[in-house]
Amino acid sequence: MRSASLALTWELLASGGWKLLGAVLVANALPILILGALRQEGVLDPQEQAIISMHVVSTMINGLVFGTALAVAAGSVSRLYCYPISSALITAGRMLPAQLLLFAEVAASTLLLNWLFGVNWPILGPALFIVSGLATFQAVAWLTGHSLWSLPAILIVGGLQSVWFVFRYRTQFTGPAHEWLEVRPMEWLTLAVFTAGAYAVALLAIQRDRRGEALRTDTLKAWLESLCERRPALKRGFPSPLAAHFWAEWHQKGVMPLITAIGLCLGLGIWLLFVRQADTLHVWVFKGGWFLPITGFVGALAIGGSGLPNGAIEMGPFLATRPLSNAELGRNLLQVVARNVCGGVILWLGACTVVIVALKLAGADSGKILPVETSNFEWWQIPAIVFGSWWTTSLLTTLLSSGRSRFVVLVIISVSLLPLIPTILGRWMLSEGARPGFRNAIGLLASGVAIVTTIWACRSAWQRRYITGTSLLAAVALATTLTAAGGIVIHQTTGWTSTSQLILTGLAAITILPVPGLPLMIAWNRHR
Repeated sequence: MRSASLALTWELLASGGWKLLGAVLVANALPILILGALRQEGVLDPQEQAIISMHVVSTMINGLVFGTALAVAAGSVSRLYCYPISSALITAGRMLPAQLLLFAEVAASTLLLNWLFGVNWPILGPALFIVSGLATFQAVAWLTGHSLWSLPAILIVGGLQSVWFVFRYRTQFTGPAHEWLEVRPMEWLTLAVFTAGAYAVALLAIQRDRRGEALRTDTLKAWLESLCERRPALKRGFPSPLAAHFWAEWHQKGVMPLITAIGLCLGLGIWLLFVRQADTLHVWVFKGGWFLPITGFVGALAIGGSGLPNGAIEMGPFLATRPLSNAELGRNLLQVVARNVCGGVILWLGACTVVIVALKLAGADSGKILPVETSNFEWWQIPAIVFGSWWTTSLLTTLLSSGRSRFVVLVIISVSLLPLIPTILGRWMLSEGARPGFRNAIGLLASGVAIVTTIWACRSAWQRRYITGTSLLAAVALATTLTAAGGIVIHQTTGWTSTSQLILTGLAAITILPVPGLPLMIAWNRHR
């Protein structure tokens, strides 16, 4: 390479590779699936308030997914400190290529959606905002490093920027939505200040970290650890290595309740500052539950990292040589996943209960527990949120526990292509009447693969004695119960069909897949 900047750019592209392609597919799968279904039903209106809100949410999810892939591809910035290049060049070489790639990906994704569905979503403003968001994320992450301030600082700064972005589409926080069609001079200036300020903070952070003056929170960490210390008064040891390992895993990876609590506090603060309407608070606290699956995705990145604290998914020799079997490691990790999901769900349901009671005591109660009339939030969305959180957290954790990045990327790409295939092929290669049958065939194929994979995992884990007979019977009983309950609900609402029942069986199968899958993936990772 002729220059260090070109070498840094090439390294990002080379290490990204399939990860970046997989992130593109994952980021665009959901909006393509939803917009395709709406157009199929003939109810796709680009000026509809829900479609505009979907544009806002999908843009932020797109930036989150592809930005995460860029951060993973770039790796730790500290490994560049020993090279004979300046801190300014390290900062620019890490920030500028990633920002250009993210801008191109967001713009290309929006162009694709506009071409496929004619939604006419704006391109320039949202792409510039996502780029500035990546810059501030990098700056805050490098400044706080591995300190205790890292996660709260990222969430607070990201939350404030998200509020600014939402106001580009609304004159009031709860007012009617409109598209951000034109980037005004003041908005150009604001985005420029965001990006330039992020570069200055990032440069300062790298300079401090490079000379060993990174942000320290040793005193605060020691105080918090003393609060969380297991039975500090008794000072007793752990009864077994398994209990000690679980304690360490939970205190290192129990992030979902923390993220949920911070999100609830941010939402309450935004409501107090900008809205202060009882009906809006009622809607927000219930609708906010749909962020739990996204929180589960973020939590799985931490839970599935066997090489913590450096964030690698490959299991290191320290963990691999612990006196614990693969079954015990898998059982511990499954308990960590369950605690994370239960903690986040309990906090969300607790917040919903507090809001309902507070509104009733304040005389602002509408008489409805669920905000059905104001936001179409119905009772079935509660189990959908709970199971969605479990699926994203447990399945991604199971994948990451394999310790093989190529395998993880291949599975994610394959799953992301499933909703894209009916939409793309249905537009050019299938007639109007053949499209529903083709979509059902894809759904049946995916369900069949899920069922076969779960059966194989249960059989393999049983043969290797990674799961006990009691655990296997409990998992099968749970899957059977979920299938039967879902079948009853479908029969009473939309009508029972063999296709819907098989798809429901596939969903029940992936619900219990982590039970045998986690010890199998850990064994695959441990014995590389």
